Amino acid sequence: GALQRYIPPSVGDSFLAVGVKFTSFKLIESFALLTVAFGHRIEVNLLGLSTYRAPPQLPGETVEPVAEVQLALKGSFLPDEGFLGVSAQLTPASYILSRSCRLTGGFAFFCWFPSTSGAPSPHAGDFVLTLGGYHPSFNIPAHYPRVPRLGLNWQVDERLSIKAEAYCALVPSALMAGGRLQAVWSSGTITAWFNAGVDVIIAWRPYHYDAYAFIEVHGSYTIRILGTHTITINASANLHIWGPTFSGVAHVSIAVVSFKVTFGDASQETPALSWGQFQQSFLPAPRDAGIQDATKNRLNSCCTIAVSAGLVRKGDRDQGDLGVIDPERLVLITSSVIPSSTVKVAGVTLEGEQGFPEIGIAPLNAGNVTSVHEVTLRREDGKSVADSLRCTPVLKDVPRALWGHSSQPTISGPGLVAGALTGLVIRPAEAEAHQTPVTLTRDDWQYTTTSVPTAAHWEQADPVPARSEAHPPAGHNAVAVRAAVLAAAGLIADEAAV
Repeated sequence: GALQRYIPPSVGDSFLAVGVKFTSFKLIESFALLTVAFGHRIEVNLLGLSTYRAPPQLPGETVEPVAEVQLALKGSFLPDEGFLGVSAQLTPASYILSRSCRLTGGFAFFCWFPSTSGAPSPHAGDFVLTLGGYHPSFNIPAHYPRVPRLGLNWQVDERLSIKAEAYCALVPSALMAGGRLQAVWSSGTITAWFNAGVDVIIAWRPYHYDAYAFIEVHGSYTIRILGTHTITINASANLHIWGPTFSGVAHVSIAVVSFKVTFGDASQETPALSWGQFQQSFLPAPRDAGIQDATKNRLNSCCTIAVSAGLVRKGDRDQGDLGVIDPERLVLITSSVIPSSTVKVAGVTLEGEQGFPEIGIAPLNAGNVTSVHEVTLRREDGKSVADSLRCTPVLKDVPRALWGHSSQPTISGPGLVAGALTGLVIRPAEAEAHQTPVTLTRDDWQYTTTSVPTAAHWEQADPVPARSEAHPPAGHNAVAVRAAVLAAAGLIADEAAV
């Protein structure tokens, strides 16, 4: 029925749901629904709604609350897709001081990690934590959550209105925060308004900050003497600062007078890191004490290889032994912390369908860096293995602040380098001959209910013929026995019926 639209049947899968309603500290009323799906894949979801009222309502009281905050929560954990996300948002029922002072806002924490199913996870390693959204100039990636500003919208009375909003966000490239405040007062011939705001972004390794703040004040007075005349007063100022060498420029405007003040270093260039600083900040620690070259040892720690399928018996990984392998089902997955621009397998260079994106090292201010992802496989008989392998590139989106071409922080452009080469899936080419995959649609397996009106046919049965006295039951006279029973019950037998 209607439930199948939202929870379609799936053979081999199970579904569990648990709901609970509770009160925390006698102040916060909450309801939570936890659902778990398991079988072919694992999926955990959480839905919740919490309401806080101040002061709390007691039975029989009709006191108007000073504040009411209602928060809707949603959480999802999908290990097969490599995703964990929690988001929350204030509902329209939220207010403070007065029901005309509405509160808005949202929160979200999303992170992506390698999937447990072995399927490609293009956003693995990315994360976002935001309260109220992002910097106005930030180019939000398509897979990031959109949340409304933390805000206050209050029409105090007919003359005064106040609006405020704020945000804070943490992404792989930077930390950003800011807010706005606006107040408007109007009474007859007098109008005044105030507007202020600030936006800050902080990037690290190399460390850099950039902030912009402004304030505007406006006033007007209308007089009606020998006509209508309006006197206005305007004043504004904005400040732009950057660093780490504290520098900036300020613009001040009062009525018809304006001027600019600069201080510090006018250049906004961010100094690049050295290779040693980059290694210690972003690459894994060395793991092989036998390699004397520190750089080679650290780069060796960036690469891993794993047997995803076909493993019969584990070997000693520390000795380079992958174990006993089933050659028909063998699947190897290589991975590198450093994305590559070129890939080689058994000495043969592979080309992507549309090529691989150019990679840089942004903290070094280095662009178009050549990085080769090379896999060496040897046969014991010395023959080439290149023709007997099928290699599929693993593509991921990587932070542009780390693998872009410039160390200068930018939030208006894309935050990620899309489709960067970070590894390979290697399997025997002849394995394709043993696999005959068949694609089945959900409709082929979906449960359905069908009405069959002609499944049963009712027939008129022939009555059982009465036994004649000429052929009584063996051993006794049935008519006489029946008459005796009726007589004992005080009844008179109907001779016709008998």
